[in-house]
Amino acid sequence: MNWIWTYPTMISASTTMVKTLKFVLVVFVIMGCKQSKTHNSAIQAQQSNIVQTATKPANEEQSALKATADEYVPLGYEVISQFDADVNQDGKPDKLMTIWGTDPQKIKTNEDGEDINNNRGGIIIALKHDAGYELAVANYECFSADTFGGDEIDDVVFDYYMKNNTLIFHFAHGRYGFWKYIFRYQNNDIELIGYHLDQSNGAISSLIEDVNFSTRTAVYKQNMNNNDEEPAKYKVKIIKFKRDNLIKLSEIADFDNLDLGLPETE
Repeated sequence: MNWIWTYPTMISASTTMVKTLKFVLVVFVIMGCKQSKTHNSAIQAQQSNIVQTATKPANEEQSALKATADEYVPLGYEVISQFDADVNQDGKPDKLMTIWGTDPQKIKTNEDGEDINNNRGGIIIALKHDAGYELAVANYECFSADTFGGDEIDDVVFDYYMKNNTLIFHFAHGRYGFWKYIFRYQNNDIELIGYHLDQSNGAISSLIEDVNFSTRTAVYKQNMNNNDEEPAKYKVKIIKFKRDNLIKLSEIADFDNLDLGLPETE
C-alpha cells in the first residue's frame, strides 16, 4: 500500500519538475529574444537620431546660403560700394555692400539737364561660410539720396568701414564737424553700441558727444570758450540713462531722422 501510494506521488513530482523546467526555459528564451529585439531597436533608434542630428540642420542651413553675396541684392537696386571684412570674427571674409535704388520714376532731370536720383539706398551684409553666404542684414532704404550724391564742400559725405571689430558709419559735414554710428556683431545681429558727435565751426570743437549704449552712458563736452584762437575749455557732463534693447541696424528706417533716445543735457 505504501509503495502503491508513493509511486504515483514520485511520478507526479517528477513530471511537475520537468514541466517547471520547461516553463522556465521557455520564459528565458522569450525574455532573451525580447531583450535582443529591444537592444537592436535601441541601436537602430540611436543610429536614426545620429543621422537626423547630423544631416537635417546642415541641410536647412545650406539651403539658406547663396553662392555669392551679390545674389542678395534685390531687383531695382545697384551696388554703390562694397568691401570684405570679418564682421563676426570667425576668420572668414564677409561682404558689406551699399546699394541704391534705380526706379526710373524717382530719377528727375534738373534745370541744368542733370539726372537727380531721388531713390533711397541701404546696406547689405552677408556672412561668409564654407558653402556660401548667409544674409545678416538687409536694410534697403535707411539712407536718403543725399547720402550718396553729395560732392559739394558743404554736403554730407558718407563712409563706412571696420575698425577694432566694429562697423563704423561715418558722416562728415566739412568744417561743421562729423558724427558716426558704431555697430558690432553680437547676439546674432548687428547692434548699435556707440555714437559720437563732433560739432564745430572751425578748428576747435564746440560740442562733443560720446554715447556708449552698452553701458547706457552719455558724455557731453561743451566748449565754454567761443574764441577759436584760444584753447578750448570744456564743461563735461556724464549722464546715465535707461534702455531696454539696443537698436539693430536692420530696424533703422532713416538715418537722417534717427531718434537715439538720448537724455536731455539740461
